[in-house]
Amino acid sequence: MSLRFRLNLVIALSMLLIVGLGTAFTIVNARQSVLQEVNSSVNLALRSVAAGLSDPAAKKHPMAYWRSRMRGSDKSRHLQVRIIPPAGEPVDLNEAQRSSSPEAPPAWFVWWIRPQPHTRSQAVETGEGTMRIVIRDDPNDEIVEAWREARALFGLILLQALLVGILVHLTLGRALRSVPVILQGLESIESGNFRERLPAFAIPEFSRISAAFNHAASALEKARAENRALTSRTLHLQEEERRTLAQELHDELGQSLTAVKVTAAAAMKAHPNIRPAVESIVSICDHLFLVVRSMMRRLRPTMLDELGLGAALEYMIDNWREYNPDTIVRLRFEDAMEICDDAAKIHLFRIVQESLNNIARHARASEVAITLQTSVPEDAGSIGEESAPSDAWIHLTVIDDGCGFDLERAPLGFGLLGMRERCESLGGRFLLRTRPGEGVAITVEIPCLGSTYFIESIHQADKEMKKQDTL
Repeated sequence: MSLRFRLNLVIALSMLLIVGLGTAFTIVNARQSVLQEVNSSVNLALRSVAAGLSDPAAKKHPMAYWRSRMRGSDKSRHLQVRIIPPAGEPVDLNEAQRSSSPEAPPAWFVWWIRPQPHTRSQAVETGEGTMRIVIRDDPNDEIVEAWREARALFGLILLQALLVGILVHLTLGRALRSVPVILQGLESIESGNFRERLPAFAIPEFSRISAAFNHAASALEKARAENRALTSRTLHLQEEERRTLAQELHDELGQSLTAVKVTAAAAMKAHPNIRPAVESIVSICDHLFLVVRSMMRRLRPTMLDELGLGAALEYMIDNWREYNPDTIVRLRFEDAMEICDDAAKIHLFRIVQESLNNIARHARASEVAITLQTSVPEDAGSIGEESAPSDAWIHLTVIDDGCGFDLERAPLGFGLLGMRERCESLGGRFLLRTRPGEGVAITVEIPCLGSTYFIESIHQADKEMKKQDTL
C-alpha cells in the first residue's frame, strides 16, 4: 500500500467522519427545534383555551365559538384539535390547514427527529353538558421545514467536504509526485547505476533530498571510477609481473638447466664411470624443465601473445580435458575478436581459466559450453566513419550442467569476485545465474578496446552473411 493511497484513505475517512458529525449535529438541532416548536404551539393553544373559558360568548354558543377560536390560527398549525360536544359527532379542526408538501422528508429523517406524541384534553361546561377539547401535537409541518433546512445544511457540508478532499488530494498528488522519482533513483543506485541524478523539486524538503541524493551518487560514481582505475592498474601490474617472471624463468632458469645438462653430458664423456650420476642429473633437469614450463603457462600464456586468444583458449581447454576426461567442453569463438586490445584478451582468458578451475573443483558437470562472440550496436559508425572502440562489445558465456548452488546462502568466493573485478575494471557487466541442481551460467560483457578496424570488420562480416542469406 503506497503512501499516497494511505494518505488519501485517511483524508477520505476524515471527511466521512466530518460529514457524519455534521449530520448528527444537524439532526440533533432539528429534533430540538421541532420539539420546542410543537411544545410552544401546544402551550399557546392551552392558554387560548384557558382564556376562552371566561368569555361569556363561549357559554351562549359554545360549539361555534370554539370552532371559530381554534380553527385557522397560527397557534394551531402544529396541532390536531378535536371538539367533542355533549351530543353529536366530534368535529376535527385544522385538517385543511395542515400542509401536504410534495417534498416529503425521508423516513429515516422523520424517525430521528419526530418527538413522542402527546395528547391533552380540556373540559368545557356548557348549558347542554360537558364539551371536551382534545389537543394533539402534529409536528409534520415543522418536520418538513426542518428537512428543508437540514437538506441545505447537508448539501453545504458535503460540498465543503468534497472541495476540501479535492484540494487536499491535488495538493498531496503534487507533493508526492516526487516520491516515485526518488524511489526510481534509489533503485537505479541499488542496481549500480551511479550516473543517475534527480531533478530539483519545488517542495523544499524534497529538493534537499534531491541535492543529498545527487551528492551521494556523485561520490559513489567517483569512488567506483577510482576503484576501477585502481583495480585495472593492479591487474595490469599483476599481469606485467607475471610476464616478467615467466620471461625470467624462461631466460635464466631455462638456460641454466640447459647449461647443466650440457656440462653433465661433457663430464660423462670424460669420465664414463659417472654415467649413473649424470643420467640422474639429466632426469632432474628434464623434470625441472616441465615444472618451469608449467609455471610459465600459469604465469603468462605465451601462446596468447604468439598465436592469439582463440589458440590460447583451445590449448588451455585441451590441457584441462586431460585432467577432466569425463567432462565435455565446447568452445565457440569468433576470429574477429583477435583485433581486440591485449588487456581485454588476457582478462577474458583469466575468466575462462578461473571458470574451468571452479567447474573442476565444485560443479561435477558433464558438459560445459563456452561462447565468445561480439556485437556492434546498429547506430555504431559504418565503414569509413570514425567509431569509438567501445561501440563494440564482447560477450562471454560459460555454462555448465553441474550441481549449482544457492546464491543467497553461499557467498561468492574469491574466484568469482576476481572475475567480477576483472570485468568491472574494463567497464563491463558481470552476471551470475545459478540454482541448486541447475548448473551455473556466467555472462560477461565488456567493451572491445581494439581499433576501429574491429567494428568495420564486424559490419563487413554482417553484410557478407546477409548477402549469403539472400542468395
